[in-house]
Amino acid sequence: MYIFSQLTVLNLCLLFFVLHDLMKTSEASDSCDVSKTTFENVDNCPDSEEKIREAAARKNCAAYSNRCSEPDKLEYHCVLDPYVTQKLEVCAYKQNILGGHCTEYNIGGNLIQSSRKANCSSFLQSPCPDVYPSTDAYKYSGCYNLTQTDTKQPKYTTVYRTNGKAMDRSASRKQISVNVMALLIADVTVTLVVL
Repeated sequence: MYIFSQLTVLNLCLLFFVLHDLMKTSEASDSCDVSKTTFENVDNCPDSEEKIREAAARKNCAAYSNRCSEPDKLEYHCVLDPYVTQKLEVCAYKQNILGGHCTEYNIGGNLIQSSRKANCSSFLQSPCPDVYPSTDAYKYSGCYNLTQTDTKQPKYTTVYRTNGKAMDRSASRKQISVNVMALLIADVTVTLVVL
């Protein structure tokens, strides 16, 4: 019986730490649901700090920020769509863009991210650095020149997290929960067999 109680305590501790980690992860987010309602196709994106300020004032992302879990993170962006066919204005959380790629808004994932289809690190004029904030996308206007008008492209693609994980947050939580439950069931089964 002593072995059973030790394993039960161990299982409860493991469950506590996993659930605590999940709750902590859900507090910080890479996106806000309101972004889905703010994106729109535009013909041109601002290419200077002054034009960015004007466009941001016109878009007025602050009016939507109260509908986000982290209102201060909602900012104006003018970026590519995932297929590099259109330019989009959107109010979204600022992200770090990695790998010398242009910035895109992934509509399906509701996320600002690095565009895997548009590498700008080798541009002759204003190449992208390895890491930059997504709100600085205007500094690499060569990205906007890559767009082609093709409205027949689908609007969704894979979500690439800037921390290297390529999965939807809710799907990853569900998978972790399933794994934890399977682990607990296996531990309890082994404990009962031992007794």
